[in-house]
Amino acid sequence: TLTSPTSDRITDRIRRFVDKLQKVHENLPLRTVPLEIQVFAPAHSRVKQEQREALKVQQMAVEAWCREIENRYTLDDRTSPITAVPLTV
Repeated sequence: TLTSPTSDRITDRIRRFVDKLQKVHENLPLRTVPLEIQVFAPAHSRVKQEQREALKVQQMAVEAWCREIENRYTLDDRTSPITAVPLTV
């Protein structure tokens, strides 16, 4: 889950996060799936402004993530099944 209390420099922070993943293995970002936090009906009335803002920041982070992946990998790389992405040396 990509979360942050603020959207400040979100694009740069996501870029650095992907850099760190690639230091472990070049293809690790292709095997990483950001999970989405959603508000379900029973909790909807209890969601405060701070949480609504966090959900917006989450969306911004996922959009930045998608842009980074698009910039770093080919269409073939991005559309391969996650289980087909090699992580061996």
